[in-house]
Amino acid sequence: MKTEYFRNIATTIFGAPITPGFFCHRMIRALQIFGTDGTIHILNQKFSQGHAMRHDDFSREFRSSVEPHCTMKTEDTKIVELTDMAASLIIKSAGEDLGREGLSKTPRRFSKAMSHLTSGYRATVEDVVGEGIFSAEGSGLVCVKDIEFYSLCEHHMLPFWGAASVAYYPHKKIVGLSKIPRIVNLFARRLQVQERITEQVADALIKLLDPRAVMVRIEAQHLCMMMRGVEKQNSRTTTESSRGTEHISVIERERLFASFSK
Repeated sequence: MKTEYFRNIATTIFGAPITPGFFCHRMIRALQIFGTDGTIHILNQKFSQGHAMRHDDFSREFRSSVEPHCTMKTEDTKIVELTDMAASLIIKSAGEDLGREGLSKTPRRFSKAMSHLTSGYRATVEDVVGEGIFSAEGSGLVCVKDIEFYSLCEHHMLPFWGAASVAYYPHKKIVGLSKIPRIVNLFARRLQVQERITEQVADALIKLLDPRAVMVRIEAQHLCMMMRGVEKQNSRTTTESSRGTEHISVIERERLFASFSK
């Protein structure tokens, strides 16, 4: 009888029949919504306990605040579970014992690592740059060199890493210097090929700033060439991409290329 009573109350609040998992997940979120000063915080509004708030009003406001978080959390949980399963299968296929101490928590560690290494899929250039674009106060060369990065080869999912150098001639806008490494990291933290990262960084600066010219150079080492396949330990790969260099003067172009020299 009591169970049915509380189920009816919960259904009134959430507006739909619920499962135990559904209920627990949303009640945890509810604890974050109720304030410690005797008020209810919903969608940045405060309602005193003495306020005559109808159940249907509370249900509507509560769901509008909670549902986005629950949907996102559920999706994140699905991704973690799938990645855990993938790691477990890899370990088992290698003939290892998933139950032994050193490996028992490896699938979850793998999930966390992959979430970080592929975080570039969950952000945009606009997200990482934010309000970091300003009016240009000159037209001289801007160069940020040797930006270290780490990425995963999309062919074998093995790491490659190196340094990116980015230079541009401003037109009307400049970007905060720290935003250039953030742009590099955004594209590096995806399943990638070096050539694509080079092009994406150049295109991003063109879109953000409309500079007179931009150039990107990346030098990297690839484990897919070092620990497997041809196994060439000292090989390095250099890629370049430029935009607008045909529209600047010969002297400016020489300065642009010279800025990348060691």
